[in-house]
Amino acid sequence: MKGSNGANELKLSPIVITLEIFLLLGVALTCGAARRARVRITALAIVAMTVAGILLSQYLIWSVVCGDALEGVQGRYFLEILPLFLAALAVPRMRLRMNPWVVIAVATVCNAMALLTLVRRYW
Repeated sequence: MKGSNGANELKLSPIVITLEIFLLLGVALTCGAARRARVRITALAIVAMTVAGILLSQYLIWSVVCGDALEGVQGRYFLEILPLFLAALAVPRMRLRMNPWVVIAVATVCNAMALLTLVRRYW
């Protein structure tokens, strides 16, 4: 959901974006949160209705009438519902646990690469 800095002029490496997505999915799938099916379905329904509401608002406000594409939608609009979506994905009986040091290492590397990209661009 985050792929550029500034006014779309500074693109992060696709490797960084891919690492961050896999890290988020890995943490979500191995957190071991015990959620009942009804809670998961409710959470996914809330996510689906929120996404539909965001898309509808952008269609009504920014899109051309009878246009071919839905205009004005940005990834930042969905950041607030991302934790709820990932919590709904968590597998309750999975025995795998992600080592916190792996999370820290991947986050540090990704942040360092983003900072290096900023430094190269502006200095």
